[in-house]
Amino acid sequence: MYKVIAVSMLVFFIIVSLLSVNAQALQRKQITALRVDNPIKIDGVLDEPEYNVAAIASDFVQMQPYNGQPSYKASKVQIFYDDFAIYFGAKLYDTPDSIYSYITTRDNMGGSDYFVVFIDPNNEGLLAYEFIVTPANSQIDMKAVRGTGGDYEDNSWDAVWQSETKIEEDGWTVEMRIPYSALRFSVKDEMVWGINFMRNIRRFNSNNSWNLVDNKISGFLHQSGQLLGVKNINPPVRLSISPYVAQYVENYSGENNYIFKGGIDLKYGLSESHTLDMMLIPDFGQIQSDDKELNLSPYELYYDEKRQFFIEGNELFERGNIFYSRRIGSHPIFSDQLAEKLSTDEEFKFNPATTQLVNATKITGRDKNGWGVGVMNAMTLSAVAEIKNTKTGELRQEVTQPFTNYNVSVVEKVMKNNSYISVINTNLSVFNSPYSANVTATQFQIKDKNQTHQLLGVGRFSHKNTADIKTGYGYVLGLSKIKGNFRYLAQRNVSSNTLDLNDMGYLQRNNIVEHKTSFSYRIFEPFSIFKNWSTEVWWDNTRLFLPNKPVANELSFWTDATFKNNWWLGVYYAYDFAESDYFEPRSTNNRYYVIPEHRVVELNFNSDYNKKLHCNLSSGAYIMNIKNYWGNWFYNHWGWKASSRFNVGYSLSFSNDYNSNGFVTKQNNDSIYFGTYTRATLINTISMGYNFNTKTGAELRCRHYRSAANYSNELLFLEPDGSLSAAYLTDKSNDKNFNAFNVDMIFKWEFAPGSEISLAWKNEIFHADEQVDLSFTENFRNTFKAGQTNSVSIKILYYIDVNVISKYTSKVHGNTHKAML
Repeated sequence: MYKVIAVSMLVFFIIVSLLSVNAQALQRKQITALRVDNPIKIDGVLDEPEYNVAAIASDFVQMQPYNGQPSYKASKVQIFYDDFAIYFGAKLYDTPDSIYSYITTRDNMGGSDYFVVFIDPNNEGLLAYEFIVTPANSQIDMKAVRGTGGDYEDNSWDAVWQSETKIEEDGWTVEMRIPYSALRFSVKDEMVWGINFMRNIRRFNSNNSWNLVDNKISGFLHQSGQLLGVKNINPPVRLSISPYVAQYVENYSGENNYIFKGGIDLKYGLSESHTLDMMLIPDFGQIQSDDKELNLSPYELYYDEKRQFFIEGNELFERGNIFYSRRIGSHPIFSDQLAEKLSTDEEFKFNPATTQLVNATKITGRDKNGWGVGVMNAMTLSAVAEIKNTKTGELRQEVTQPFTNYNVSVVEKVMKNNSYISVINTNLSVFNSPYSANVTATQFQIKDKNQTHQLLGVGRFSHKNTADIKTGYGYVLGLSKIKGNFRYLAQRNVSSNTLDLNDMGYLQRNNIVEHKTSFSYRIFEPFSIFKNWSTEVWWDNTRLFLPNKPVANELSFWTDATFKNNWWLGVYYAYDFAESDYFEPRSTNNRYYVIPEHRVVELNFNSDYNKKLHCNLSSGAYIMNIKNYWGNWFYNHWGWKASSRFNVGYSLSFSNDYNSNGFVTKQNNDSIYFGTYTRATLINTISMGYNFNTKTGAELRCRHYRSAANYSNELLFLEPDGSLSAAYLTDKSNDKNFNAFNVDMIFKWEFAPGSEISLAWKNEIFHADEQVDLSFTENFRNTFKAGQTNSVSIKILYYIDVNVISKYTSKVHGNTHKAML
């Protein structure tokens, strides 16, 4: 593995040395900020005298539909600054009756027009802060990040800032005050920031930007203008604390449990560009419930992270793809092993499903020399199970995971041409146990000066100490053309048979060598009835790493088009050659199951999201080259903007597998048995939201999931050549009927900047049995007879900015001194 990393680094430095020094090949507009002696009053009225002398950013151009053409409506933006904050005033010309304005709470645009400020304080094209305002003054903030697959937006990031809007006779206005504490930057005598402004006009389905964002170039971060003139500032200390208290009342099967929680979050600016985030005794009880599913596959289900601390500012920790934050505070490491060791006379009286997170700390930032640093550390308490002897009644305790420390560290160097190289390490240490896991990865992304071609490389090395020591490695190397109408990708992905990332990362399967080649063609300009159109064809080839044997070959085709009425249509087709599945048999002896040749087709449709009623539809099927072996699926979602305050969403999806074959059991690695089953899955989800104003709103989400797998009584024997034959064994206990019902209802009131009171109700029901022949009504009724967990909680979080306290104290002292005089 060290050789892999060394070769990757050598390739990187050779190519970087050949790149031109000119990192700014794209044309970039410039605007100079005006220093003000008195703060701009944030009231949405552009009446301060400074507006008469400040430079103006105007002449916006379209991103869509006619890239580069003048915007349908004029816009102008002016910029001011002082020692504490940067200010923006914007006039967005339009007809008042035509402005799309919905009343939404924080981080929800709701189909409104909007105005965006992009700020890249490091002027590197790798990270920018987005501040978005709608005509109703709903605030949305995001981070825009350069990832391995291109630029993406992270809406989990939140900051405390001010804005006001006004709708006037000739359009609408915006004023923003963004304190320096919301940004991370290195102070210089005179700073040059990346800056861009964007305006969305819904009725034209048009995005417009100040500095041209060329759609033929991959990514938008490096296509910003430049902000000049911010100099000689002395930003204040960045220190804020957010204490919280929460009271929970939980009820399970009639038994009430009262839980009081309290903790604190802290943010401190270690330097102008590095920030310390810390949380003590965190509380995540009010986040949305996971969408549980019945899993018949050999792979672990992946659930998105919803905890704010672990998703905010996480872009550095995503390098190398070796960190999966859901591992922190997850299922105890030794719980399953303990369950297997229980005697026939023992059962769990209590077995914790998760470990208790007690604190987490992270330091992140980028300096003026292009170095990025990230360190995250978290600790969980010991998880203890209680085991009961069913004959004697005796109780004993077993530790299913001792006190554990989780650590992630990353260093990144930004290179010219929006390129970078990173090294990241994850380490898990279990106290009083030899169990430990360590993974190191390096990742680089190299672009030429014209942003036309990109070389991507990732190297991974894992070291795990359990009963024995195990090491493994993997790497990714890809070359792609990322600019123009015609693009391509060639990529190789290798994971050795001993690579193990899953103590702190997520790797669905190792022991593979995968090659992917793709070609795509895109038309960005409107033509005929189309707004834009793209098509792509790719080939995937997968083999085992050890032994070197074929696994799968897939040829796929995708095309999609957006129509001028903003409807969207996408078509997918794939042909899969016969596959040797080495993972479904759950064998350590490289046993495999031959999946027959099959075809997959899918049709997708979206209506115009800007309309009050809109829908998303998706339908597809797969057909095996075996009679009566096939499956289909259908998904539809309907959204209704009932009023400027109230919205409703409903989703219905179902899928069916007919005469599918899958693993059932094994007596050893040589005697593996499959079963033939028919599976039906139905998911109903309804959501509603009502916003009293932009600071107060309520949301409700209900989801019912049912999946039933009806197995044939006759088992099948997996032959050495991967085929199935009659086993002449019967097993009637394989049927599975799984139900999950969740209700998440939350009311939030942002009573002060960064501070909120939230009231939440959560209801959870999980029910599993073998009654696969019940009707929907009968099954639904039985589900509600199962044990339910109801939780009602109230949480109060208060944001305290030390600078505000300092200003207030200075003012009081100043007034007292004047009075004494």
